[in-house]
Amino acid sequence: MARQLKEHLTTRLPEYMVPGVFMLLEELPVTLNGKVDKRALPAPDEDAVAKQEYVAPRTDTQTRLCRILEDVLGLSRVGLEDTFFALGGHSLLAVRLNLRVRQELGRELPLQLILTGATVAELAAALEDEQTAADGVPLIPAVPVRDGEEAPLALQQGDLWFLNHPRHLPASYDNAQLAYRMDGRLDRDAFVRAARALVARHPVLRTGYVRRDGTVTQRMNDAAGFEVTVTEPIADDNTLIQWLREERTRPFAPEDPYAIRVHLAPVADEQHIFVLTRPWGVFDGWSLTIVLTELVALYRQLSGDAEPELPGLRLAYADFARWQRQAVGTAELDRQRAYWRRQLDGLPACLSLRTDRPRGAVKSYRGASVDFGVPLDVLTRLRQLSQEHDGSLYMTLLSAFAVLLGGHTDDREVAIGSPVSHRPRAELEGLVGYFVNTLVIRLDITPHRPFTELLAQARQVTAEAHQHKDLPFTELVRDLVPEPDPAHSPLFQTMVNLVPNPAPTAGGDDAGDLRISPVDTGSRTAKYDLNLTALETESGLSGYLEYSTDLFADETAAHLVRSYERLLRKIAADPGADLARLRERAGD
Repeated sequence: MARQLKEHLTTRLPEYMVPGVFMLLEELPVTLNGKVDKRALPAPDEDAVAKQEYVAPRTDTQTRLCRILEDVLGLSRVGLEDTFFALGGHSLLAVRLNLRVRQELGRELPLQLILTGATVAELAAALEDEQTAADGVPLIPAVPVRDGEEAPLALQQGDLWFLNHPRHLPASYDNAQLAYRMDGRLDRDAFVRAARALVARHPVLRTGYVRRDGTVTQRMNDAAGFEVTVTEPIADDNTLIQWLREERTRPFAPEDPYAIRVHLAPVADEQHIFVLTRPWGVFDGWSLTIVLTELVALYRQLSGDAEPELPGLRLAYADFARWQRQAVGTAELDRQRAYWRRQLDGLPACLSLRTDRPRGAVKSYRGASVDFGVPLDVLTRLRQLSQEHDGSLYMTLLSAFAVLLGGHTDDREVAIGSPVSHRPRAELEGLVGYFVNTLVIRLDITPHRPFTELLAQARQVTAEAHQHKDLPFTELVRDLVPEPDPAHSPLFQTMVNLVPNPAPTAGGDDAGDLRISPVDTGSRTAKYDLNLTALETESGLSGYLEYSTDLFADETAAHLVRSYERLLRKIAADPGADLARLRERAGD
């Protein structure tokens, strides 16, 4: 019964929402206020795990891999005939799995094997193959960086606001802002102390940046001087949005001791807005999950008059940056650099998109966005199509976007950016910092090739890109485009991102009676010409297209989104159609 439930839910829910374990209960335990009491739920027993008949590991590699999978997936037993996704795995857990395998076995699990649903026995066989031995980036021991010491920037931070660029970026692009509405009774003093405790816990949140002799370094500062600003009450939504925009565009200075600002804005007696503003590149989306989860945990402890207590951290982000700088000259990174040179050889400097307005001499980063979505039945078919062709949903959405771009350019190939979280050491998983790298996916969009052929190419190129993701994108740009054109972004001008799991919001059982939800801050920026972000939900696929208003009129952006929605429907119905026919049917 459990396996049938899992197979049924896999066709209707995003992969991260499909349970790995099913248990039958007489009734759900509830709290005094009628909510599900999660802490009173029984722990799943071994028989509750949905899997095939257990086949025990035999070799040392099989045994160690099964143990790693058990730890990563939170299961008591994994056998040789089990598969990662059938056991409840998803893309973020796949990253964690590879971290553990690299750390403990010194090998690299081929991404394509995971994506194609290989059994544990097949994964172990790949690890035992001498060809999969990972030269990898060496695990150089990190020397802890103490408060007041300076450390180099991480290579991923090369585009931060404080670097001495020949062009000036507007503050609205420089800064990123998180804003969350908290409804319910809030202990303001406990919340302020929780925010300060979080800053003290994660050194990157109390880091300043020093420019000296043309270079920039980072320096961790004492948390004692960090303040949380409690604003005057904000009466209405229009005033709130205006204040949020002004706060976001207020620049940071290189001499500031802290590269974040935290505000608590009262809106009503039982409604507050928590705002964290930072320059781009201080921390990433994975870190956002850590920040929100730990902030709620610290608030719960402090509002209950307990001392703040979370598991200790061995490393700081500055430790990673120092280690990364030591590793960058290794033979492995040189090998990866050679791959990217071959892969991107002959790539045009800029995609020739047909736009409403000519491209200016300097990119302004002004932008807007328009929402899109397709219903659950279309998403379900797209998931099935991806599995049938040994790919992932991301690859299908990426390929469909390439088809869309093909209708707006005479070019026969396209380069699309693909962000990827890259934490090459397992002990970095719980660290707040900026670990995102960007991959370049180059695809052939010749009009008369079948979509399934394009999807196969996307699968192969994406898997290869992930196998060469240690080289930071900024290093690749410096190597291939030493003098970037200020009129457009280097190497690619469009991006696609599938968010595998929405940023968590803390419900009542996690933060007392507080209900926490994100606030739309009304961003009006665009780093790329077109940037598609998609999200799997219970009702279907949703997302938005961010576009440069220097190039595209609002009507054109809306037309692109409607065309993409129609393309996804046509691909779901007829994946064997060639690209030209799909574009024609989508009215593009």
